[in-house]
Amino acid sequence: MAEITYRIDSLYRTAFPDLASKALTKLDGVRDLALSKAEAALGMGFQVPTEQQRTSPALDFAGIGSAVIIQGDETSYLGTPIFQPIRFLAGNYQLLGTGARQGQVVLADYDEWRLPATATAEFRRAKILTKSSPNAAFGSAKELWAFEDWDITIRGIILHEKPNVFPAGELREMLRWEQLVDSIAVGGQMFELLGIKRLVVESLNIGKVAGMPNVVPFQMQCCSDEPLEVSILTNQS
Repeated sequence: MAEITYRIDSLYRTAFPDLASKALTKLDGVRDLALSKAEAALGMGFQVPTEQQRTSPALDFAGIGSAVIIQGDETSYLGTPIFQPIRFLAGNYQLLGTGARQGQVVLADYDEWRLPATATAEFRRAKILTKSSPNAAFGSAKELWAFEDWDITIRGIILHEKPNVFPAGELREMLRWEQLVDSIAVGGQMFELLGIKRLVVESLNIGKVAGMPNVVPFQMQCCSDEPLEVSILTNQS
């Protein structure tokens, strides 16, 4: 069987055609057009120097050491760096019972799960405000009441370590977390920066890529969650 290899950027363009990454293809075309015009205008004077031309015999780098630069927060099974991984943290969560406990809410222990290495997150938050339009004036008066929850879109591609194998195990793990009727403790650099400690999975979309049965794109729509404190006021002193 022929060996299959994937390029994540190409898979993203195929699985999520509405993303802004489409502009990269257009920019590549503009860059190539600009280079061809520059080459036509400058003739042989517009050339990339060879390795020998770039190396100057007058420079001596003897005695200069090199430092190892580690990229990424951790590495995938391929050894490639993973930047800002997203984790669903371990805990005791609520889910709907089955069988004899159908219709009941039960508790279950969940281990920590790192989402697929390709997962990325987008964040959006709106303000809850009221606008009043004064007579014979421009603009409006605004009253800010509160902030809405963070709208979080997590999307990525599920792949197996072996390209010819369907990633059933990783997909089942994602469905286990999606079936919770509870908010999920989440970890990640951007989540910590925005002060998001828990989220609720509102919907999960699982797609397909034509001609690639073992590539499973997903998109998870979530919102942030945090405990609200309610104060009861009475007239009693």
